[in-house]
Parts: sequence; structure tokens; C-alpha cells
Amino acid sequence: YEQAMKEQALRNLTHKQSRNKIGQRQLNLIKQTNSKMHSVLQMKELNLSKMYSQILNKEFLKQLFTSILGNNEISILNLSGALNTANFDDVNFKLLLTYIKSNTSIEELDISKCNINYKDFNQIVDAMFQNSKTNNDDFKMSRLIFNNNNIIPYNDYFQVNSNVMRDFNTSLQNLMTKFNALRILSFKQCSLDNNFLKQITQWLPYTSVKEIDLSFNDSHYGGSINDDDILELIRKLTDNKSNKSNTGNTIVINFRDNFNIGIDEINNTNAITIQNVTIIVNDETIKK
Repeated sequence: YEQAMKEQALRNLTHKQSRNKIGQRQLNLIKQTNSKMHSVLQMKELNLSKMYSQILNKEFLKQLFTSILGNNEISILNLSGALNTANFDDVNFKLLLTYIKSNTSIEELDISKCNINYKDFNQIVDAMFQNSKTNNDDFKMSRLIFNNNNIIPYNDYFQVNSNVMRDFNTSLQNLMTKFNALRILSFKQCSLDNNFLKQITQWLPYTSVKEIDLSFNDSHYGGSINDDDILELIRKLTDNKSNKSNTGNTIVINFRDNFNIGIDEINNTNAITIQNVTIIVNDETIKK
């Protein structure tokens, strides 16, 4: 038994040392790609989602976000799971907002699993809006991923009619209607309910979004998105009089947890297509 425990401890130590070496190599790689002017060069995708947490401290993020300011090479910025309450302070958030305001090459921003609430959401959308106004046709953001964020926190649910929540709805309206480049929008598992869906229903017909993921949403008080509101959304989207997106291209909306959005990925029996709208739903909705 003692021998087995010693061997297990040795394996754990070896694994930890190996993991630290990998993390250090990732850090060195990013450092090597920084020029004297602190710009990340020739990097099309910056992915922090696979970096170890011990590397992603406040100082590292500060150096990283500072280094990419003014860089117009990065087209994909993946921050999924990289930002948390321990490392994502006000300084780093402002640096990220500055980057979003000024960058003209970014096409995809993935900020999933980063503790983003509705106040943060408002500021991110406002930064995009400022970028769009400044850079006009150069604004390229086409994919925006907010998955696994508790956007409307449990304690704030009853503030739906407050000024802050009205600002959130305005930000949502701007996001849905002001950005002609936006094609994919994902709010998977964000503790959203029918109040959010009703806002989406108001603006989705007037947007350029072609794929939207609302799957696996269930709030503490509002419950899960219900079939009646899904049907109302379908009615809105199939109304040719008001549907800006009705250009012959299919709009894909996902209300499930187990399927990915995307025209090429619809190969299951739980997809309903009505005119230009494909809804991925569950068996009970199919019956209704």
C-alpha cells in the first residue's frame, strides 16, 4: 500500500511538472510573438481557452491586452473560460473594451464562461457600436459567442423593469439591428427565459443574423423558454412584411442543448423548417 501511494504521488508530481512546462511554453510563445512595440504580429487567432489558470493572472492579461491594442491581424479572439473574478478586474476589462472599440480585423469574439453579466454585456455592445460608427465598412464582427454566462444573475431577476435592465434591452436591440456584418449570435446556457426571448422576437426580423443559439436556457424564476413564445417568434420571422432577413437564406434558431447550430449540421429529426426559418427544438415541441 505504501509503495502504491508513493508511486501515485510520483505520477501526480510528474503530471504537474509536465503541465507547468506546457503552460510556460504557451507563455513563451506569446512573448516571442510580441514586438518591441508590444504588438502581436502574424497571429490570426488568439486562443486563451486552453491555457492553464496559473498563467492567466491579472498581470499576464494586462500585458496581453496591452500588446494587442492597435493590432489588426487577429481575426478570432477566443477568451472562453479564461476570464474570471480573480483575474478579470476593471483595468483588464477596460483594456478589452478599448481593443473592441478600435480593432478592424476581428471577425469572431468568444467570451463564453467569463462571468459576463448584463452590465458587462451593455459595455461590450457599446464598444462594438463605437467601433462600427468609427470604422464604418471596416467593421467585420460576424460571430459573437456569449455561451455559459449568467447574463441576468439570480439576485437581479426582479430588476427587469429597472433602468439597468432597460439599458440591457436597448443594448440587445442595438446588437440585433445595428451590425450588418453579424451572422452568428450564441447565448447558449445563459439562464435566460421568455422575457429575453420576447426581446429577441422584437428585433430578430430586423437583423442580419442567420444563426442564433438559445439552447439550454432556464432561469431560476422564469423557467425555460416555452413553446408559445417559440411559435410567436416563428410568426414574426415568416412575416414577409417585416422580415429584413427574408432574402432566401435560412435563419437557424437552436432551442436545444444537444445540437450545434449551422445549416450543414442539421441532420436530426428534431429540426422544423417553415419557409426561411429552421427551428431546432425538442420532441414535445414537434408534437405541438
